[in-house]
Amino acid sequence: MSRERQDVYAYCRENPLINSERYKIETQKREIGRYCEKNGIDVTDWIVDISTLADMDERDGIEFLLTVAPEGSSVIVTNTAVLWDDEYGMIEIRRAILEKNLKIISLEQPDFKINEKDPNTFLINRISEIMSRFVEYREEYGLRNGGDAE
Repeated sequence: MSRERQDVYAYCRENPLINSERYKIETQKREIGRYCEKNGIDVTDWIVDISTLADMDERDGIEFLLTVAPEGSSVIVTNTAVLWDDEYGMIEIRRAILEKNLKIISLEQPDFKINEKDPNTFLINRISEIMSRFVEYREEYGLRNGGDAE
């Protein structure tokens, strides 16, 4: 019995205004690559977005992903925070992902489900996104070890 090949897309996004090693394209590719190798996953395509904008219409990578990914395929991200930056972006992009029935695999949020109805799980995932952004901004503004922003 042969397994049907599933399309899996790796999505990476870097905000050039944030100078965090964690969100560099190379770092995301390395982490996703390790995960795929460990789990025997072949990536159909790597999609990269370099954008400061949360709005879906202004991001070529997310637009391309939603155009080329067949219905029911999977998208791997390091954290769902790379998909959206704010509540409006989350609603807009989440709606488009649900319309295509895409499965999101988040390395830092292994229990993430895009269509999660349980408010506790949703809250935990949102906290993870917020903490991810906190780390990003802390690194950007030099707030390590209790230091003050300049």
